[in-house]
Amino acid sequence: MGRPQLAPIETWQGVPDGPRGAAADASCPTVLYAPTWEGWDGNPGNTSIVLAGENIVRKLIAADPPVRVLYQPHPFTGTVSKEAGAAHRRITALVEKAAAERAADPRFTADKAAQAKAKADLARIGARIADLTGKGADSKGDEAEATRDGIADVARHEEIARLRAEWNTAYWRAFPSYEHRVITGAEPRLYDCFNVSDAMVSDISSVVSGFIASGKPYAVTDSGDLGHEEFKRQNTAVRAAVILSNDAAEPGVLLDAVRDPSTDPLTGARKELKRHLLGSDEPKSIDQFNAAVADLGRKAEARNVGQRSRSGAVGTDPAQAAELTDAVPGQRTVSADDVDGVNAG
Repeated sequence: MGRPQLAPIETWQGVPDGPRGAAADASCPTVLYAPTWEGWDGNPGNTSIVLAGENIVRKLIAADPPVRVLYQPHPFTGTVSKEAGAAHRRITALVEKAAAERAADPRFTADKAAQAKAKADLARIGARIADLTGKGADSKGDEAEATRDGIADVARHEEIARLRAEWNTAYWRAFPSYEHRVITGAEPRLYDCFNVSDAMVSDISSVVSGFIASGKPYAVTDSGDLGHEEFKRQNTAVRAAVILSNDAAEPGVLLDAVRDPSTDPLTGARKELKRHLLGSDEPKSIDQFNAAVADLGRKAEARNVGQRSRSGAVGTDPAQAAELTDAVPGQRTVSADDVDGVNAG
C-alpha cells in the first residue's frame, strides 16, 4: 500500500561522469557505512560494528580508484555493549585519520571559496531556524514534533522546512566532495546521507529497506556467520544485496557496481525486491497509501451499516439484543483491579 515516509529518498541516476579525485572539483563515489546498534539481546548478528566494522572501513578507505566514506552509526551504538562503543571509537579514528591524509594528498583539491560561502550560509540559515524554533538546525527534535508544532502556524512550518532543505544543501557544499566524514548528529538526516551516497553498507534493519527505495547498490554484513544462502533465506532484504563476511573480503563487487553500473549483476534483483517490499513507483506512494485508507474506510462504513441494519431488525427482543451485543466488540470497562495492575507494573 506504499510507504509515503520514503518519499524524500531520491532514485539513483548513477555516479556523475568525470575523473575521481584527480582534479579540482573532482568527486569520488560515496559509500555510506550505516551499521545498526548492538541491540538488547547480545545476538552477534545484530550489528557488524564489532566484528566487521573496522575491516569494512579499512577496505573502503584503501579502495583504488578511491571512494569517499561516510560513517553514520546508529545513535544507540555502545549503549549496551562496551565492545560496540570501543569499535565505534576506533572506526571514528580511522575515518578521521584517512580524511586528514586525503586533505594533504595533492591529487585532491577543493574550491575553498565555495566552501567558505557554504559555511557562511550554514551559520545564517541555522540562526534563522533557531529564531523560528528556539533550536538549531541540528537540534534533536524529530519530524513528529515539527509537524505538531507546525499545525498552529502553517507559514512558519513551511519556512522551517524550506530552511532545513537549504541547510542540508549548504552542509554538503561546506567541505570537499571527496572528504571522508563521520556523521553522528541529528543533521544531516539518514535520508540526506542516502541521497548523496552511491552505495551503502549496513546491517539487517529498517535502514536497508529504506535504502532499497533508492535503487542503489548496497551490501549487508552476515555478522552472525549464517552463510550466504541461509542469510538470504532468513532475510528478505538481503536478496538483492552484496553479502559481506566479517573479514569484509567482498566489497569489490559493490564498488564495481558503483563505478560501472553496466557490470552490476544485481540491478534486476534490486528492482524486483523494491516492488516486492515497497510496491510499484506508480501511482505515487502517497496515492497508494491514501487509496488503501479510503478503501478501509469504505469497508468500515459498510460494516457499520450492516450492524445498524441488524440492530434495527432485532427490535426489542432481549435475547436477540444480547446475541448481537456478544457478536459486536464493545469498549472494555476498566476495573479497579486493572488500574492497580498498571500501577504495579
